[in-house]
Amino acid sequence: MKIALICNMNNNFFSLVRYFRDMGLDAELLIMKSEFEHFSPKADTFSKDYLSYTRFLSWGKHNFCDVPKIQINNDLMKYDYVFGCGSAPAYLKKISRILDVFAPYGSDLYEMPFWRFSNIENYYRPIQTAKRNYHQFQGIQESRYICLTGVLPEFENIAEKITVSDRIKKIFIPMVYTPQYNPTSISNYYNQSESFENFRKLRRDFELLIFHHTRHQWKHVPNRWTYKGNEKLIKGFAEFLNIEGTPNSCLVLFEYGTDVDSSKKLIKHLGIEKNVKWFPKMERKEIMIGISFADIGAVDFGVSWMTGGVLFEFLAMGIPTMQYREDEIHQKMFPELYPTINVNSAEDITKALVSYSNNPNYYIKLGEKGKQWHQEFIVEKSLRDYLMLINN
Repeated sequence: MKIALICNMNNNFFSLVRYFRDMGLDAELLIMKSEFEHFSPKADTFSKDYLSYTRFLSWGKHNFCDVPKIQINNDLMKYDYVFGCGSAPAYLKKISRILDVFAPYGSDLYEMPFWRFSNIENYYRPIQTAKRNYHQFQGIQESRYICLTGVLPEFENIAEKITVSDRIKKIFIPMVYTPQYNPTSISNYYNQSESFENFRKLRRDFELLIFHHTRHQWKHVPNRWTYKGNEKLIKGFAEFLNIEGTPNSCLVLFEYGTDVDSSKKLIKHLGIEKNVKWFPKMERKEIMIGISFADIGAVDFGVSWMTGGVLFEFLAMGIPTMQYREDEIHQKMFPELYPTINVNSAEDITKALVSYSNNPNYYIKLGEKGKQWHQEFIVEKSLRDYLMLINN
């Protein structure tokens, strides 16, 4: 059996294809046209081995009407089983082929199958997007399985409006390839990293490093899923610095998101510039180098997520996480939840940082437990579940 994984949003399928190949499956990654360079395979590995099992397609999100069916057929005819995300369901529907597994990353489920005049893409490409959105809906509806990688009830409700509940499975994408990214192996890549010296200098200069590579989106928020609550972290960190006796601390941030300028203005207003280090938008392989030096991983403080690249990157590296989480939403899905520093306000964050500085060993143990949880439930269990779908 030859397996195709189409679209690599959030590096999801590049990670999954490597796990599949480690299991002995004949799997290849198909990159769609117009995918973000930030989520290309070369951004997620220091090796070029991926070129032997990665193909680059001439069709993608923005040219749905222009691509002849024969081109799509020719690109997919050698594959027996197809995973897809993004606009993959629309393209398979166009050639009347059933998508075996649709594993949405977010907007490909809650936005792309539906027409909204507020969507700027619909405004500039009305015919293209109308046809693609219609095919997206039909393609998802006919998919053998929809694997929801998040566990929020709103996403399940959307999926149930499109297809029958028997086809909906809750299986996570192991978004981080842990044979490469783990506390033991990461040092093997230090000499290949362009950012290693910058991160090592921060580790030398500061006693406490809080790492936050979530995109900045807290003022311009088109929907509730995109709010990250970065301002809560900045305010909580500033108040922490004002407390007498706190360690020399640094908040590591990245110039990524619509509200970077707003975050910089807030930091200046609070007078904490010397304790904040900004980095440019960075590839995952470099981010993972930085995470290896962190004490605390700050995820986001808006929606209660149990999945996501930022979260899994911290868990894989054994870094204790700080986030907002509503445990009651997720307890039905797991026999246990990974330990986290659960906060929902700037005041909560200040108290959590004080607690960490008073008892770091306790939180180091939390990070180790989180790593074990991630490997057991996100990596190993998910791979068993996907293998079961393929075998069926």
